[in-house]
Amino acid sequence: MRRIRAVAAAALALGMAGCLLPAPSLRHRGDDFTRTESWRMRGNALSQPAGARDWVALDAEVVRPRGAPPRYLLVVDYRAGHDPLEIRRGESLIVLADSARFVLATTRVETSGGVRGPREVARYPVERDAMRRIATAGRIRVRVIGREWYVDRTVTNRGLWRFRRLMEAVEGDNQVPARTRS
Repeated sequence: MRRIRAVAAAALALGMAGCLLPAPSLRHRGDDFTRTESWRMRGNALSQPAGARDWVALDAEVVRPRGAPPRYLLVVDYRAGHDPLEIRRGESLIVLADSARFVLATTRVETSGGVRGPREVARYPVERDAMRRIATAGRIRVRVIGREWYVDRTVTNRGLWRFRRLMEAVEGDNQVPARTRS
């Protein structure tokens, strides 16, 4: 009986923890005052090893001011189970998209406390061609570098699909190939 209660309590705790994480979304927004369009992909959770207490998402944003080229950003959302990662400013994100390697730098990291523990959000400007390579990759591995340690994760198949959907929305349906072969 005690074992059943313990299993039920663990399942309830996992279910509640899942409710505290953002649901995946892709949103488009137009602003009539500034004449900009923006696309935001949120909640794109990366693979999580068994027993991990942290949560990592690799999200993306595209902002296109009217009459100007779009700005592309990769956004790392790190939620610590206990100890913060303390994402470094500068070159702190490495993305391996198939055979291409991108080392990206940030100038600002936002930190806050939360129900699940510390939260860190870092934005990384990225070139259009790099974002297209990421969107069409068959496999993406990510390393986020903190002050004393780093986190290695892989983008899930569903996450790969979300990156392709984002680029299709920004560039039009016929601009982004479905997938490149590795």
